[in-house]
Amino acid sequence: MFSVRSLIKDIESLADSDGHDKWRDKEAAELSDLVQRRIQHLQNPPNCSKARKLLCSLNKICIYLIHLGCGYGCQLHHIVYCLIVAYGTERTMILKSKGWRYHRAGWEDIYKPVSNTCVDPSGTSTSHWPGTPNTQVVQLPIVDSIAPRPPYLPLSIPKDLAPRISRLRGNPFVWWVGQFFKYLLRPQPATKTMLDTAAEKLNFKKPIVGIHVRRTDKIGTEAAFHSVEEYMRKVEQYYEQLAMTQDVPVKRVYLASDDPKVFVDVRLKSPIFSIFA
Repeated sequence: MFSVRSLIKDIESLADSDGHDKWRDKEAAELSDLVQRRIQHLQNPPNCSKARKLLCSLNKICIYLIHLGCGYGCQLHHIVYCLIVAYGTERTMILKSKGWRYHRAGWEDIYKPVSNTCVDPSGTSTSHWPGTPNTQVVQLPIVDSIAPRPPYLPLSIPKDLAPRISRLRGNPFVWWVGQFFKYLLRPQPATKTMLDTAAEKLNFKKPIVGIHVRRTDKIGTEAAFHSVEEYMRKVEQYYEQLAMTQDVPVKRVYLASDDPKVFVDVRLKSPIFSIFA
């Protein structure tokens, strides 16, 4: 195992010494800025009354999840899917979020609006997906039942940016979908203050490893059971690798779980780690 860690260290050292670090940083920043400006432009048309629109309801309801509901992560994936379809069809996404199960006031009370200029869902013509290029307002179903399936859904990336993204990242789609998360998850000032305050109270410092041990409703339905030892083995490997290049006096772990017993279990079986929850 030491030889594997040593090899990884050598590869990382090679990446640092090949002279392309500055190019990578510059290219990553410029490419992200380009995508963010494209989304901003699409989401803020100069004339909302004439813009082609895509309606997306944040409160995703799925017949397959009727007993479990669609949780926060599920709904976040849904809104990202909506924005990707809007980008692919060159439409402005109109988000219907009032009465959102996680915040009744709606998305814009927690995160910055997806549009500053266009929130009116009306238009001269309306149709369910897919509509036609001339349909002004298209209502988008949940991804589970969309038909026909658009060609730009995961794991697709835009053809015009594919060479640049592929040179920059080994998994281009992960970078691409991350740009939509980046645009959507811009916190309102009050939200940022809340997060900063929570991090300060937790004494949240780097390096730190975050793990989410999902139990209860997921086990036996969507996921298999994994012991805390499996999770902590990965954490230990990370810190062993990190220790080859820097001193790690405190091995911090941010632990999230829907099962209270997990917190007791981790602290009991992994005393060498400093657990934050």
